[in-house]
Amino acid sequence: MHRERPQRGLRSRIRTLVADDEPLARELMSNFVRREPGLDLVGTAASGSETLAAVEASAPDLLLLDIQMPCLDGISVAEQLAALERTPYIIFVTAHDSFAI
Repeated sequence: MHRERPQRGLRSRIRTLVADDEPLARELMSNFVRREPGLDLVGTAASGSETLAAVEASAPDLLLLDIQMPCLDGISVAEQLAALERTPYIIFVTAHDSFAI
């Protein structure tokens, strides 16, 4: 897997996608991303299939990905993204203690 890196000395904002099926969680994470100077919110997704489409459309550098989503969970999304030539970094997020471990 090859990742293009910005040249040394050049600063770029990290293109970030937020994926969570819970509207409140999605909004909270989106607001966090908007407030961080090094991050650029490129989109949100409410399901696994929306996440796959959004990654293809927006080519984020970073994906904040809920583990537990209906139909296609975060782990399954990550497995499918691993097949891409350029996979975003993934931070798994969850509101459930049992999934955090």
